[in-house]
Amino acid sequence: MINMRLAVISDIHGNLAAFEAVLADIEEQEIDRIINLGDFIGYGPQPEAVAQILRERQIQSILGNHEAALYDDAVLNSFSEDAFISLKITRGLISQQTVDDIQSMPGLLTLTGLRFVHGAPPDSIYDYIIFYSHYKLHTAFAATPEWITFVGHTHILGIYESDGQNIVIGNLKKGCTSLSRSKKYIINVGSVGQPRDNNNSARYIIFDDTTDTVKVYYIAYDIQRTVRLIHEIGLPAENARRLL
Repeated sequence: MINMRLAVISDIHGNLAAFEAVLADIEEQEIDRIINLGDFIGYGPQPEAVAQILRERQIQSILGNHEAALYDDAVLNSFSEDAFISLKITRGLISQQTVDDIQSMPGLLTLTGLRFVHGAPPDSIYDYIIFYSHYKLHTAFAATPEWITFVGHTHILGIYESDGQNIVIGNLKKGCTSLSRSKKYIINVGSVGQPRDNNNSARYIIFDDTTDTVKVYYIAYDIQRTVRLIHEIGLPAENARRLL
């Protein structure tokens, strides 16, 4: 037990309007700590402003694949065309301090009973948990000692539950979900800056280990502000379309 209320965010992707709206909501929730699961750059038009807020508020961030691609061309070359172009443009939008911060980010974080990684446990930055077979999910659970692993990367909320024998895959819905200490979980917290599940609100979750619950929040924000900047900067039009 860590007796803490944690806000967990992921995949901000340079969407400052969404990030600011989420932070404003978090400020009303009596949170002890915020943890960012990576990909705060890429796709969106204001990565440096997002980085400055993360830095100023000392929000713990772990490495996402878009951060890794910033300094690893092998990762960048594996990207889709739009993601590749977006990262090339992003490199010209961020400061050297932000580059230095990214290069010092850990690939994972653990707290008592909790693990935080961008892609999939135990430590993958790149794997998409939604493509895991039941066998691979069993392997991931077995390799992870923590009670809960929080992931992002897919931009889609989800919950994976294991009792050691059976695995149940479910949708993580808006509102509160109770967890059992007799089971283990992988929880996908969705995306702040570019959700991909047919609802364009920003997403974040709060984990409360005093009640053993996860609560999903959907936050409205000024989407047109971000769309306008995407077009002005010359980022791929698909980046704007995905927000609408």
